[in-house]
Amino acid sequence: MLSVANDGVPIPEEELGNLFTPYYRVPGAAPGGHGLGLAIVKEIAAQHSALVRILRRADGQGTLVEVALPAL
Repeated sequence: MLSVANDGVPIPEEELGNLFTPYYRVPGAAPGGHGLGLAIVKEIAAQHSALVRILRRADGQGTLVEVALPAL
């Protein structure tokens, strides 16, 4: 399991499903980036039979991205 967390502004629950769409950016997001990072992560993960999920952090501050790789 690979986990990456940040402590930024939480992403609204209704936006989480859109984050893997190429070029999608959450409305009101800070400037910068092109909305490709998570789409690329999901594609690479799929090529390795891994699962990716995005969650709000338990403390409500920020986002957690988890990549679950299969056991060999």
